[in-house]
Amino acid sequence: MYAIGVIKFLINNKPYQDYFMMEEDRQTAVASMKKMKCLDKFKISVIVKGGGRNAQAEAVQQEAPDALGDLDIEEDLENLGHQRFQA
Repeated sequence: MYAIGVIKFLINNKPYQDYFMMEEDRQTAVASMKKMKCLDKFKISVIVKGGGRNAQAEAVQQEAPDALGDLDIEEDLENLGHQRFQA
């Protein structure tokens, strides 16, 4: 369990700040979680493969909230303007 306020967002077992070298990719990756104000409330670990870093950041942005689907936040994300991505 992690204390509120401690950001634990791992991409391929690295902190997202270390995995995504470009600030734009970092911001893209965490955008949904920031809008929901829950980036510092959960530990999220994502494994991404293929594509470029930008595509990976966009995939994380779209799919990380699905990990919280049981908490019923998908409708909130759609209300904030995020579209559901299905591969």
